[in-house]
Amino acid sequence: MTRREKWTVGLVIVLIGVLGWMEATAPEPVDWSPSWSRYHDKPYGASLVHERLTDLFPVVHTTHRSIYENVDALNDTAAPPMAHVLLGAQFSPDQVAWNALLDRVSAGDQLFVAAAWLGDEVADTLGLDMDVELGAEEVDLRFMGRSPIAQGTFTYDRHFDDRYFTRYDTSRTRVLAVDGASRPVLLQLRWGEGRIVVCSVPLAFTNHHLLKGGNARFMAGALSLLSPLPVLWDEHYKLGRQGDSSPMRYILSQPPLRWAWYL
Repeated sequence: MTRREKWTVGLVIVLIGVLGWMEATAPEPVDWSPSWSRYHDKPYGASLVHERLTDLFPVVHTTHRSIYENVDALNDTAAPPMAHVLLGAQFSPDQVAWNALLDRVSAGDQLFVAAAWLGDEVADTLGLDMDVELGAEEVDLRFMGRSPIAQGTFTYDRHFDDRYFTRYDTSRTRVLAVDGASRPVLLQLRWGEGRIVVCSVPLAFTNHHLLKGGNARFMAGALSLLSPLPVLWDEHYKLGRQGDSSPMRYILSQPPLRWAWYL
């Protein structure tokens, strides 16, 4: 290797080291991507939300299994009624899992779903349609009824899509919260011996809005529609079966470790 080649290699190594040091020491930009995961403390994660569930429910279990696997396990052990809590951008289980879950709800389980989009199986079965108003700088929510769950108006910002229900089965459904234009955002449905609560604004159930103003009262009020049963908190449909337990996922999420891996 010539002297010039040695200088070139040395310069490249120094540049890589400097770039790695700069990235490792630079302040992390705020990650506003939504995950609704109990393992994420970013604004649109749900680590704080998960922690506060114990204020409302006696026991909170986390699952990385699919709905069908959970229901099958519960049926095998003749488990007492549970409350299933699923938060995310969408809720679209396959037909087998959805029918199995509905069987559990009919027998006395309860289901809480906060999702911006419902799969065809779910929407058709529950008789729901949804729409969205984009571009609103702020979205106001409030509870409905002669004795609303909580008084006042709850205001949301930061790319908070105003999603709402345009169709629901009035024979079995109660509207419990609306947006500023009086469009339904929170519904409760009777289903056999159990109940189903569906919310069209899942970002309301994130760390950012738990800590912002009085919005924690909306979150607590919506979740209080469930009876104080043991809760099964879903992570499978957010992070997959293994979630954050994958070593490579963690290495690539940390700048110093990521650079070490690249080198």
